[in-house]
Amino acid sequence: MEEGHVLDDKWKILHSSTPRGSSLPPERGMPELERDLIQFFNQIVSVAERVWKRSPNARLFNSPTRANVSSLPPVPDAQIRLVSPEFEPESRFATAVPWKLKSLRSPQESNEKDLIWSCQDVLRDDPRRRFSYGVTLDGSELRIWFFSRSHELVTPPLNCLTETSRLIHLLLALTFASPEELGYDETMTQFIDDSDAVQYKIQVGTAVYITTKLLSDHRNNAVCGRTTRVWEAYREDDPERAPVALKDLWTSTGAIQEGDQLLDLHEKLKTLEDSATPHPPGQYFLTVLNHGFVQTSSGEDDHTVDIMTRGCSPPIGGDSRARKHYRIVFKEVGTPVHNLERLSDVMRALADATQALRILYRLGLVHRDVSAGNILLVDGIGKLSDLEYLKSFKGPSSHLDERIIGTAEYTSGEAAARIFCYIPQICNDIDTSNDDIDIFDAPVPPPFRFVPSMMSNPRCGLGSGLFYIMDETRVKR
Repeated sequence: MEEGHVLDDKWKILHSSTPRGSSLPPERGMPELERDLIQFFNQIVSVAERVWKRSPNARLFNSPTRANVSSLPPVPDAQIRLVSPEFEPESRFATAVPWKLKSLRSPQESNEKDLIWSCQDVLRDDPRRRFSYGVTLDGSELRIWFFSRSHELVTPPLNCLTETSRLIHLLLALTFASPEELGYDETMTQFIDDSDAVQYKIQVGTAVYITTKLLSDHRNNAVCGRTTRVWEAYREDDPERAPVALKDLWTSTGAIQEGDQLLDLHEKLKTLEDSATPHPPGQYFLTVLNHGFVQTSSGEDDHTVDIMTRGCSPPIGGDSRARKHYRIVFKEVGTPVHNLERLSDVMRALADATQALRILYRLGLVHRDVSAGNILLVDGIGKLSDLEYLKSFKGPSSHLDERIIGTAEYTSGEAAARIFCYIPQICNDIDTSNDDIDIFDAPVPPPFRFVPSMMSNPRCGLGSGLFYIMDETRVKR
């Protein structure tokens, strides 16, 4: 307790010349402030080590590279780094909590933007990161930032001069927290393979898979979102090391998962008669080997609200933006259309994808996310993948169905404009011998739904993320 009072006094002495809300005096530069802060915080941790008789999982360090020079991305001024054996001291993956201190040359907005960039960098580079904390310090005011795959939060300022107990509590909570509590995924471990490439051991259900190559990390620059990554991998207990595709993503709460969609689809394909396709219907879709939600050490499904914010819905977005961590393993490892080098392969993949869409249509289903990245070529056969948005166009809609979803560059004109661009030409009831009747007249289109009920009309042909033209007749308006 006596040492605690000494630390309180040391903190007050450190800031005695700094009025609340102001920056440091010109004679004190950033290196001096960082050195004093790190020394002060590490003394607190040392006291806790002796009292609790255990070592912290992380410590506060000065960044090895100075952040007061122009750099992209900005380097944190300080950082809480994991010190467990599996993390190398200088590895960028060991950064648990980036810190930014108010620079004498930068406004507060720049300080906060740099921290957001640093946390984004942490979440983008390390697939094990579920969320990230960050800290900004402006004079004596400290803020805690939180970034997950569905929300970004920041606390009101904490005054380090008058709220010393809360400051010490915060520091000890961060340094003695487990890696999982700091945002790391304990079902995924990192290692360096024989070619010095970073690989991972990933748990899916009760099985463990070892990655060999990253296949896709599309749109991982955003903090919030699905953050989909796909690896080529093999099952750890498979002596043949047969390659499989392992997909890791954060899916919307309440959505039907891709594994369930595919398993149900393959059951429906068994009832499909006379498909009239070059290959059996099931060959146009991927095969699920394993899938399920990622669980935390407590055995609960990893969730951005239920687990990370302990059930407290953020004020903006609330539960509607919440996401769950999900993984799925496919038997086939394919090459997406945009990576194919031969035109003949591209045309084969597209032709087979068209067959897949026809099959879905016969089953009363619409894909809703057709894009070049979702059409794969596997052993000379095109396959349609990413079926998590698959939906029956004859059934009722939910709040998840009414959103414009999928890949923006491939969104159908109808979905983008939320109106019908084309409708079937109704010719059977028109007397073509009457010159007063315009045979190109068409009924007034009904109100638009993202998955329109009129798709059940056989004349509608193929929809699903592609422009579809019905009887080649444009609606007159």
